[in-house]
This record gives sequence, C-alpha cells and structure tokens, in this order.
Amino acid sequence: MASELEKSLHKRLLISLPPISRANSKTSKRLNADRFQPLEWNTYFDKKETVKISDKNLFNVYIKGKDGPLLVFLHGGGCSALSWACLAKYLSSLITCTVFAIDLRGHGETTTDDQYNLALEVMADDVAAVLKAYFSQITAPVILIGHSMGGAVAVEVANSKNIPSLAALIVVDVAEGSALQALKCMQNYLLTRPKQFDSLPMAIEWSKRSSYIRNLESARVSMPGQGLQENLVKSDQHPIDRIDEEAAELEEIPQTSDTECPESTIYGWRIDLSKTEKYWEGWYTGMSEKFLSVSVPKLLLLANKDNMDTALTTAQMQGKFQMALLTEVGHYVHEDSPERTAEIFASFLLRQRLAETLNAEAKEKLFNAAVQMRTC
Repeated sequence: MASELEKSLHKRLLISLPPISRANSKTSKRLNADRFQPLEWNTYFDKKETVKISDKNLFNVYIKGKDGPLLVFLHGGGCSALSWACLAKYLSSLITCTVFAIDLRGHGETTTDDQYNLALEVMADDVAAVLKAYFSQITAPVILIGHSMGGAVAVEVANSKNIPSLAALIVVDVAEGSALQALKCMQNYLLTRPKQFDSLPMAIEWSKRSSYIRNLESARVSMPGQGLQENLVKSDQHPIDRIDEEAAELEEIPQTSDTECPESTIYGWRIDLSKTEKYWEGWYTGMSEKFLSVSVPKLLLLANKDNMDTALTTAQMQGKFQMALLTEVGHYVHEDSPERTAEIFASFLLRQRLAETLNAEAKEKLFNAAVQMRTC
C-alpha cells in the first residue's frame, strides 16, 4: 500500500490550477500580485547571523527569543530555515523559548565547500559544529526538531551524543518505511515541477496553487529561502504552463513580458535535489531503530498515521514515544498548520516540564491542544 507521502508526491505530478473568474482580469492580476508578495524574515525572527565553521563553511541561522529551552530546528530537503518562520511566531507566543533555525548545507543562505554533499553523517556533524561554534556553552535544555530530511538529521545528531544537554527529540512527518517508499517517485516529481519562475511572487503563487505549501503566509516567507536568482535565458515555455496546460486555459495566471521581467531576474531552485539522489536512502535507512534508541522523550508528528512503519507502530503501542496527528495538511505539516503544530509542540514540552507558558491565554490553548496528543 502506498504511503500518504508517496500519494502526495504522485498527486503533485498531476497538479491542476483552480479557475477564477475572467471578469475584471486586470484587477484580479493586481490583487494576485499583492497577495503573493514575499514576506521578510525579520517579521518572524529577531536576528539572522552567520556562523563560521571554517573559511569556506558559513552557516546561516535565524534566532528568536533568548530564554527558556533551546529549540534547534532542521528543515527538510530543498527548503530552508524559513520553513519554520510561521511556527516560530506561534510557538514563541505560547511558551518561553529560544528558536534556533539552521539553513543546512546546500540550502538557504548557507555556503559550504561542498554544497551537494548531503550525506547524513556530514549534515549531522554540521549541526553539532554550528551549535558548538555559536554557543560557548549550552546550559539550557536542547530540543532537536526536524522535518523530513531534517528529521533524519535530528535523529542522527541525537544518536551521536554530541549534545550533552539534549532533552527531547521531535520528528515531523517522516518515518523510515514510508520515506523509503516515497523515494521511488521523487525524481519524477523533481522533473515535473517548474524549473524556473519569472519572479518570487510567481514562485509563491505556484507553491500555493499547487498545494506544495497550503498556507499562503508560510509560502510567502518560506519560498524566498528556496529560490535563487539566476542570470539565465528564460525557457520558451512559461514555468506554470508546464504544470498543467489544460488548466492554464481556465485561469489567467499573471504573465510577465520580457520588458517587465528582464532575463537577469529569473528565479530557480536554491539546490538541485536530483543531484543528491545517492544520499537519499542513507537519510532514512535505519532511522526507526535510531529514533527508538534515543533515550530522551520523543514526539512524532504525522499528517497520517499510515505513514508509520511496523517498528514504529509496535513501539508506539508500547509507549516508547508520543505521537500526534494533524489532518487536512500536506507533507509540510508545520507550514500548512503552524498554529496547531505550535500548540502540539508546546503541549509536549510542558508535559515534559521543559518549558513554561507565557500567560493564562496560552495555558488554555495548550490545554485544548493536549487532546491531540497520543500517549500510550
């Protein structure tokens, strides 16, 4: 049986765009342009800094808060630390914490001497090195939080025991069995999605209309971290036309002429994930066993319980970790529903006595969110 993650990838190969009324098309285009404008990182984080590991290895990080537990966020493949922006805003309104989100190797604004070396051990060593370089000494409890590829990295870091103050591990929508199964259609998905966009707003619009990211606010802040300006000649076929030519006939997608969009302002993907295929299986093989062997409290947040493999299902029934489910979201759980995700995370941390609520209102929200948690 195909996993929900695999089904989601298959669906993205058949993306269709919903029609809108052709009436007042100029007004619609103008409103669309406003809706899909990118949002700045400093709306969500207090500061952005560069952590120098060596002359050729400079890691970009976003930070919010300065007290409470240290929450280290690791994004999924192809994304950036801005993937956590909306979640950081909501989480910081519920509990006292320090958010520390890292652009992993080859992603976001991080630069390294080998951008495409995404071996699991290399990325795990990067995370440990960034924390060591930025914090002279970590006294606060550390919570590792990772989504998809970043979840595998978080598990690897936790197993390395390079963080003595590690207090908890949270993994978002990734499990060994379903992840390995989904890899079978990953190359097809990467080949099918647009290669370029004429502007960031067009990339944001594509992400929302294709359900790549279902939450528009998150798409507006997250997509800029996934793109890279390119000085390339535009392709003959418009990127969005490549998604679904028949659907394009039903909707007037804002087009840009050569005059409006010079060839120097094309945006491509920050990283070509297809070039990292040799590392994919290594991210997830053995992940379940490693996840279960971590001795600190663990939370697995999934978009669908069918994503769990046999080992995790058995362990969850034995009470070896906590599990939470969110519905009506895609693979980017924390982006599609950042507020509910924040409530689940905060509730878990409070239950483990690793954080404190900010006020009575936050406490009430977290009490209500606790019903979404499963503890065996």
